Amino acid sequence: MKIRLIINDQTLSATLEDSVPAREFAAQLPITLQLEDHAATEKIAQLPHRLNIAGEPDGITPAAGDIAFYAPWGNLAIFHRPFGYSKGLVRLGRIEGGLQALRTAGPVEARIEFEWPSGRIPLHTTAAAGVEPRAQSAYHAQPAGQRRVLTSGAHEGAAMNIKYNGVSATELDSRQQAIIPLSASAAAGDMTGLRQWLNQGLDAGLSVVEVREVLVQVYAYAGFPRSLNALSELMKVAQARRQRGIQDEAGREPGRPIPKGDALLAAGTANQTRLAGGPVSGPLFDFAPQANEYLRTHLFGDIFERDNLDWQSRELATVSMLAALSGVEPQLQSHIGISMNIGLRPEQLYGLAAVLEARFGLEAAERVRVSIHRQLEARHE
Repeated sequence: MKIRLIINDQTLSATLEDSVPAREFAAQLPITLQLEDHAATEKIAQLPHRLNIAGEPDGITPAAGDIAFYAPWGNLAIFHRPFGYSKGLVRLGRIEGGLQALRTAGPVEARIEFEWPSGRIPLHTTAAAGVEPRAQSAYHAQPAGQRRVLTSGAHEGAAMNIKYNGVSATELDSRQQAIIPLSASAAAGDMTGLRQWLNQGLDAGLSVVEVREVLVQVYAYAGFPRSLNALSELMKVAQARRQRGIQDEAGREPGRPIPKGDALLAAGTANQTRLAGGPVSGPLFDFAPQANEYLRTHLFGDIFERDNLDWQSRELATVSMLAALSGVEPQLQSHIGISMNIGLRPEQLYGLAAVLEARFGLEAAERVRVSIHRQLEARHE
């Protein structure tokens, strides 16, 4: 994942690691920080959110150009000179090129944002909405008397303001954004990542029942084992939050009974037709008609008849799940089309890809972008 740092009209390009803490850092971008000198080797600033470093090495020996996170105090560190081994220091990425802008004495303001490759459809994301800075921090293992209090830069919000080809679109709200990484993590079987995104999803206002609905839906795309494992993780997270005194919204059960038997098949067929934009048929279902019957009864019947999670949220979850899996590109493109059929704009779907890139992985995001492009080509939009 490419990012850039803009300091005094100079732009430094950097590449982030493919790791949980690096993705969490990317999820806080774009951000403006006041970087302060430390030990004549690095610039440091406090981040709005601490990063999860579970499973990372105990420490590193940073080189010039390293972007790192110092876990004991929650600080970002950008090294312009080498430094000795530091326990609790986690590498997030590396700056490519000159570091002179970082060697300027005294505080400097740095804008850190995504760097989109040339030729890619422009997509600009602006983080929005108030995050209270964590406790002010010092840095590294300095003696208490020498620790310096740091100030955080302005974090610009919770929801992303998406622009596509320079035109503003209805943004994905914080709740919709929260569905994306937890769905992808559950489908991929990444329980460590899922635990983090479950907490952030509940913090963003998703109810426990809404999250449960998403994780039950995982079975239709990634199988029962991953769905059951994800549901088990949700139980643990919800219990731990209750023990910490956090009162999450429980949510509501479906407002109407789910049909049974022939009525369920009829309801599922109607839902499938509406979502797909017309009756679904073809040689595959002529060859295996039971497959379409299972889709109509289990997926479009049992799941999509449940009205305690809206269809747009279900499709955001579905696209995220499929994006996390390899070899299912036809199904991903199909669900991009379904998403458009129920009112999700291309701009919002490109926003989904941006969230995936920041919070899950570039490969999944690129699958979504390619599928959107192909779906738009097919529709001549």
